[in-house]
Amino acid sequence: MSGWLEGVLYMSVAEQALAGTGVTGAGTVHANLMPPALIAHALRRNEGRLSADGAFIAETGTHTGRSVQDKFVVEDPDVRADIWWGKVNQPMAPERFTGLSARVRGWLGEKPELFTQDLYAGADP
Repeated sequence: MSGWLEGVLYMSVAEQALAGTGVTGAGTVHANLMPPALIAHALRRNEGRLSADGAFIAETGTHTGRSVQDKFVVEDPDVRADIWWGKVNQPMAPERFTGLSARVRGWLGEKPELFTQDLYAGADP
């Protein structure tokens, strides 16, 4: 066996989870954990506690909501006319996104532990 299929078959779970993201050097990567395992890790990391009924209560810290003025959409000529620009949807230059994305990938690559999930999101037509 050779080629790309061999490469995929011999990738670790961590390599598969981060494939295509540009994130390298991260420590342990937990991919697609079920809720009980995620809760166990969150408890171990002191990120919350269990209620008397067993529900997980997350510690959110001082920043509990989203800042309306911190939402940016990369300006793309193909969709520019379809975006409702204003205080909520602010334009971001593609070059700025590229730089910010590189910083985030570097920051993630320095973390001793990452959690990934393969999920789908979007509108149902």
